[in-house]
Amino acid sequence: MSESAYRKIEKNQIRLSLENFLKIAKVLEVSVNELLGEKSHREYHQHHNEQGTFIGHQEFENFYQESREITQKLINTLESNIKDLHEEILFLRNQLSAKQSITDN
Repeated sequence: MSESAYRKIEKNQIRLSLENFLKIAKVLEVSVNELLGEKSHREYHQHHNEQGTFIGHQEFENFYQESREITQKLINTLESNIKDLHEEILFLRNQLSAKQSITDN
């Protein structure tokens, strides 16, 4: 993706495709959840063994709910893109039809 294309996305001048959204997450080395503003949760564990006591954390996310929300957001984006493309096709067909009418007369 070019810098100018990225700037247009930032300025909301063009829509961000799912493909480019995933590329941005990969380049930034962040999860899709982070880009969508979803928060992860931390769970702390205390372990006792013969070497002593250890306190650590394990990051986890509610995969079912967050995945469902992300999937729905992506579906909504794709449906919107499909609607826009459908409208563009109708517009272009009308333009083509009008040109053909002019040349037929």
